[in-house]
Amino acid sequence: MGRAQKRHKNTGIWPQSRSTLPRVIGRIKIILIGVFFAVVLVAATCATLAHFQKAEDRQSTGPVKQPTTLRELLAMPQAERDKCDIARVNLLCAESLLGAEKINIDFELATLDRWANEMKPYIASCDEDFQKNPEKFRNNENLGRMAAVVMFLKRVHHATYDPNRDCLSESNKVFFANSQDLFLHGLIEEPHFGTCSSIPVLLVAVGRRLGYPLKLVTTPHHVYARWESPDGKASFNIEGTTSQGMGSPDDDHYKKPPFTKETDTDVNSGEYYHPLAPSEELANFLSLRAYCLLANKHTAEAKEAFTLGVSIAPTVKSCAHAANTLDTYLRNHSH
Repeated sequence: MGRAQKRHKNTGIWPQSRSTLPRVIGRIKIILIGVFFAVVLVAATCATLAHFQKAEDRQSTGPVKQPTTLRELLAMPQAERDKCDIARVNLLCAESLLGAEKINIDFELATLDRWANEMKPYIASCDEDFQKNPEKFRNNENLGRMAAVVMFLKRVHHATYDPNRDCLSESNKVFFANSQDLFLHGLIEEPHFGTCSSIPVLLVAVGRRLGYPLKLVTTPHHVYARWESPDGKASFNIEGTTSQGMGSPDDDHYKKPPFTKETDTDVNSGEYYHPLAPSEELANFLSLRAYCLLANKHTAEAKEAFTLGVSIAPTVKSCAHAANTLDTYLRNHSH
């Protein structure tokens, strides 16, 4: 008995009288109810936060908002801008230029989508022909597919090099005067004529819609397309500016006149004859924009386009050459 009384004195809990036991049980119930609601509240809060986090993740990993103006395109972070369709980027760079007054980008892009879908059965039939005669395309099935793309665009939609142009004898003022000769809308809209500035872009834009790994490649005086697999093991050039069919010469072919001239001192600089990255594609289109503006005597806007191109891709030689052209023009017209 003495031990029990001593323990009661030290702990204040045991033993309890029968009259206080219900109050203790009631307090325990209140505490348990409080803990229950606290757990529910914490769980609900965690679920809400998880919901908003998932929504934020979906938004961050979802489709990039497509720009509708050149200003919007240039304001985008490079990582997002690099994901834009090459056709959209090209057409936005023609904004407000001579020959682009009635351009409708949604229509142009929808037309390219339609063309790509229309040619799928034709490519499939050409695949069957390839199986019968693979030597015709150097035993390269993808080369046969690109030949089918080029022929479909030429024969069905008459998208070809302008037969009235002689780019070898034309001055820059003539060659770059009209944006229809430089950008995609000239090939998409009637009469579907273009030049080496726009035809390779058309091939790349349509080819990418078909899932083909196509790139643009530049020389000092020419642009062509290239099939370049991600691992670099499959690669061949695509020349679509010929009057008939498609060519596939090697890079040495483009290191000779008229694509490269003897006066070009930077042909071995490493800045030519390689696939362009998305930022370099944009810089190239901006240099075309600048040349067009300069040909129409809009020197302030031309300088802005030159500057933007150099800032986006300093190694793109077309921008550097364009800047030199502007400097020459300003010197010759300073009085």
